[in-house]
Amino acid sequence: MSDKQTVSRRDFLRVTGMGTAGLALAACAPGPAATSSGEDSTSADMAQEPAQEPVTISLISWFNHPFRDLLPQFNEIHPDIQVEFIDSGQGYSEKVMTAMVSGSELTDIVGSQDFNLPLWAGTGGLTDLTDLMAPHQDRIVPYKLNLGIYEGKNYGVPWDGSPCLLYYRRDITEQYGIDPEAIDTYDDWMAAGQELISASDGEYRLWGLQKNSNFPWLNWTWQRGGGLYDLEIEKVIIDQPEAIETLAYLKALWDSGTVFQDMTWDSLLASYKEGSSALFPSAIWMANTIAGNAPETIGQWGVASLPAWMTGGSRAFTWGGSQLCILGTSQHKLEAFTFLEYSQLSQAGQEVLWTSGDLFPVLLDAVDWPIMNEPAEFYGGQVALRMYAEVNAAVQPYVWGDGYAEAWDILGQIQGEVLDGDKQPEEALLAAAQEIRELQDLG
Repeated sequence: MSDKQTVSRRDFLRVTGMGTAGLALAACAPGPAATSSGEDSTSADMAQEPAQEPVTISLISWFNHPFRDLLPQFNEIHPDIQVEFIDSGQGYSEKVMTAMVSGSELTDIVGSQDFNLPLWAGTGGLTDLTDLMAPHQDRIVPYKLNLGIYEGKNYGVPWDGSPCLLYYRRDITEQYGIDPEAIDTYDDWMAAGQELISASDGEYRLWGLQKNSNFPWLNWTWQRGGGLYDLEIEKVIIDQPEAIETLAYLKALWDSGTVFQDMTWDSLLASYKEGSSALFPSAIWMANTIAGNAPETIGQWGVASLPAWMTGGSRAFTWGGSQLCILGTSQHKLEAFTFLEYSQLSQAGQEVLWTSGDLFPVLLDAVDWPIMNEPAEFYGGQVALRMYAEVNAAVQPYVWGDGYAEAWDILGQIQGEVLDGDKQPEEALLAAAQEIRELQDLG
């Protein structure tokens, strides 16, 4: 197992050089924090020296083409840093885990789903980026910054945001007299579903739900300030009132007739194409999914604010998202971070990733960028991207934890039992929380 490695900001600035975009960004940001690993300045000075000659770094992920489009622009500023892109292929997560645990060289940069980062960081195979990220921490939307942190240290550079809004089919909601903008709470949303099925004789409903999927009820719990674990990942909190009430609401929604039951992913896509799922919460990336599956519906969609759990409450949650990490075995950590700083932490880089790959910006000031304030064709000319940027900034931080996969399976099973009527929400979550505590030795 390789040791967790810290790269100092001082060494980073030596490789980026005066006049680069990276240094310009650092100059207008807060000063660096103290080395979070507890190392003294002497040990920090022993961090990897920058290369003296042109280097090639490599990046492996499941979605490389936006980076390829970005590279010419990056090389205008950094001609001495070339980037090789490797498609992830089959068994990607296992391949990365094996490299981290064994300490074998694989690549410089890896893409990680947000939920994988705690598990990956726990191997000791990722580079500690805390000092390098310090100048940027106040520029990143808080929940994305938090998802790159494990045990107080930063191991991830946010890749893409995944804010959610309430999608609606303009043609269907107008036909049946539903006003998405008038929906304030989740009770209002269910009531709108009742109006919709009544007016359409059940042909159109809010959405389709899958029995054993933890979306959206776990996301709704995060929206309310709850979650699976507390932010320090010291306690299991999935049996607290926010989670119990949210699961109870999901059961009521399931039984109300306002949603289709047990839909597969393919049948969900078909329902978006047909418009039978007419009013539902989903993430920014869903627009691209729908446009690819049903291009004839482009322009028929709109988005409204998510419902709140009570009037005046939070109207923000997220679904999905990723981080970019540097492996501890990388021989060119500083050059790798130079590329990540440009692609992920500059407006120029983020705009290319959005226009090329629909990777939503992770920076707080994105709300004011011209590209986020233009009419969007998919949404019928609505200035929707600004709405997503506002939600992205408002999402409350939450955590996955390195035991999420085990907990996720437990919660998926109890959700199915609740929806089938075999257990009550409180009973099910009390038992699930206790099982997770015992398995993971948590409070």
